[in-house]
Amino acid sequence: MEGILDEFWKEGRKPLLEEWMTRASVAGKRVRCLNGSTAEGIFEDLTPEGFPRIRKDDGSLYIHLSGDLILDPKDV
Repeated sequence: MEGILDEFWKEGRKPLLEEWMTRASVAGKRVRCLNGSTAEGIFEDLTPEGFPRIRKDDGSLYIHLSGDLILDPKDV
């Protein structure tokens, strides 16, 4: 953990977010928000702050600030 924290303090959060995206393998997959919102769409990437960017079916971009996300069962 100390090594990860050292990297975070030296390089910022970008390398950590890039590694999360690689390990999570969610880019391009359909997700649904479980925070009372009806948002669902394709998971594009993360904001610089680490919030998921979701492209909704109408083409708009939704930034998911809180709550759970689930993968569409067809993408699991």
